[in-house]
Amino acid sequence: MRFKPFVPLFVILVLALAACQALPLPGASPAPTKTEPTSAATVTGATAQVKATVAVTTSITATPDAGLPVAPRTPANALPTTAPARPNVLRIAIGAPKTLDPALASDPPIAEILNGLVSHDAKLNVVPELAEKWDTADAKTWTFRLRKDAKFHDGKPLTARDIKYSFERATAPALKSPSAALYLGDIVGVKEKLAGKATEVSGIKVVDDATIQITLDAPKSYFLAKLAHPVAFVVDQANVESGQIATKPNGAGSFAMKEFVPNQRIVLARNAAYVGTPKPSIEQVTYRFDVTNRIAAFQAGELDLVSIAAAEAAEVGNAPALKSDPLLAFGYVAFNTRKPPFDDVKVRQAFALALARDKISLVANGSVIASANIIPSVLPSGNWLAPAADIAKAKQLLAESKYKGKLPDVTWLTTGRETIAPLASALKDALGVNVIVQATDFAALQKQARELTYQMLDIGWVGDYADAQNFLEPLVRANDPDNHTGYANPAVDKLISQAAAEKDPAARAKLYQQIEQMVLADAPIAPLYHYRAFGLAQLYVKTSLQFFPALGFVPQTRFLAIENVH
Repeated sequence: MRFKPFVPLFVILVLALAACQALPLPGASPAPTKTEPTSAATVTGATAQVKATVAVTTSITATPDAGLPVAPRTPANALPTTAPARPNVLRIAIGAPKTLDPALASDPPIAEILNGLVSHDAKLNVVPELAEKWDTADAKTWTFRLRKDAKFHDGKPLTARDIKYSFERATAPALKSPSAALYLGDIVGVKEKLAGKATEVSGIKVVDDATIQITLDAPKSYFLAKLAHPVAFVVDQANVESGQIATKPNGAGSFAMKEFVPNQRIVLARNAAYVGTPKPSIEQVTYRFDVTNRIAAFQAGELDLVSIAAAEAAEVGNAPALKSDPLLAFGYVAFNTRKPPFDDVKVRQAFALALARDKISLVANGSVIASANIIPSVLPSGNWLAPAADIAKAKQLLAESKYKGKLPDVTWLTTGRETIAPLASALKDALGVNVIVQATDFAALQKQARELTYQMLDIGWVGDYADAQNFLEPLVRANDPDNHTGYANPAVDKLISQAAAEKDPAARAKLYQQIEQMVLADAPIAPLYHYRAFGLAQLYVKTSLQFFPALGFVPQTRFLAIENVH
């Protein structure tokens, strides 16, 4: 997980369930990260460095994918409102993938063609995929039993040796996978393999053709969610050695490669032998990279799913085709708990209670959802918390603090002065505190965040994987490299360790909810809002997901169906 400058994010195309990391609030500022920002705001999935580019403008006009321009304004009455009968195919526009190798990329077709031991269901719970079941006594050593009927698209049986080969290939230092360390680094021996100090991963053991055992460096139940990332997908060794993995992978996913025309399209056909659930109902999926105007193509009936910018969504209005759902990403304010006046919890609480989220332009125009929760509400352990300013309570807390009557000036560090200025002004009006907005570049903000020399700043976080742990432990555990507030609470750290080792999903969810409440009470960070994805879907495209898939974050098209099929 890494931090990024605060940006107006209209849509983050993050692989499903892929990446967590910090980004700056729309028009706000970044946090510590090793990744350099682009001319537009860059969102990097934590260590995985999965990137999505978004334009930074107050009106939030941006390009859904690199190289694909935003369409001109589109009146709502130009969008389809009826659903004609049609073939059982799905057509989607995406940016052209550089490779379909799951160890090197996470473009949408990859999650259709290949798969791994586990996946996610419609509510983002971890469920069996190639594995029929798994068990663990201590959340450290995991034994996976493979489905007996699992096979590659060419009919070759898929065995535990294929799992071991895939993981060891992904962690080969020569391959230079950008995501192996984050998603597979918990396995004993992976760090040594990545460093070139070992030829195999000692923590992976083939018990028999249908059984594989994976040993971690510590109890980590959230490791299961990491296994849903493409870098943990199973590849066919013969396919890799033939040099076809980049353009014609032989996987075991719900769809198989039918056609790949460079710079034009990828066509996938339903895999009748797919062993996961639900079984895909769509017969064919076409990913097009040659679309220059997505909305126009959608209006003409040439596309079925389209990702769009928030500004375009505002133009579309309430058209039935418009879809909008929260993403695994949120923006927040960080307080330096080691620097006055935020070394006093009551001052942090007061500022958190007085934040005028409605002053944020992105909240006002619907591009983001104002919220007070850290854990995204779409996760099994997440609950949406409505933000509620309480100025009277905030004033009372300041009066009870050690800075009563002598509150110093506060400097708010940001990369987005125009976005933050109204919030700073509202704090002054509400609390009488002089908040100085200091605009800086991303590198300078990063440096201050790492060195804890700032007072307060704004930033964001995008999830690396679909688990509450990824939104709490990195940001608030004492001495974590991504804890840029200096916050330390032994009771919170103890619960974080307990949650990591807890094997029961329901019990884990309750622990993370308890941790979230403790952190919100201590207020080292104050959530501002959660990001949203926008898209257009033809009326005959239906889904069983609790949220409509933002392309690139889609947990695979097996959850989609076409109505009125010929």
